[in-house]
Amino acid sequence: MIQDMGCDSRTVPAGHPAVPSNRRAKMIGYGLLIALVIAVATVATLTIRPCVARLLRQVQQMNQSHSNPFRKSHRPVEEHTWVGSTETALRKMFGPPKRVVSGYEAVGPKDRPKPPGPYRTLIYEHPDGFLFVWLNDPGNGFVCFDSLWFNRDVKF
Repeated sequence: MIQDMGCDSRTVPAGHPAVPSNRRAKMIGYGLLIALVIAVATVATLTIRPCVARLLRQVQQMNQSHSNPFRKSHRPVEEHTWVGSTETALRKMFGPPKRVVSGYEAVGPKDRPKPPGPYRTLIYEHPDGFLFVWLNDPGNGFVCFDSLWFNRDVKF
């Protein structure tokens, strides 16, 4: 009877039901397939985890540099970013400047074009660099006519 079911009589203990050979082969195949899936998942996890960690570090670094409210890009020098902003709006965004100069304070060798005065220069300092905001009063409050952000390592 065991022979008729396609079972291997050498592996069936007495008193136990016989398991067909092709069923056993399928079970072994499924076991090997599960082992292969686990191995691939382990390799993928060990390979992908460092890549994901590296990407997360890069995103964190980008977020840290974007935590600088004075700049809108990663360039070492940004010009004209805050043109048209009022002094009140700038102070609300950035808080009080490190220094306020009554008049125009130049930066570097380049003389910047100026509209009619009076002038005021707001100087903000950040661990990454400096922001100079030049304001003039056309009659209705001080408004930015030019601005310059530069990293600390920029040489003029």
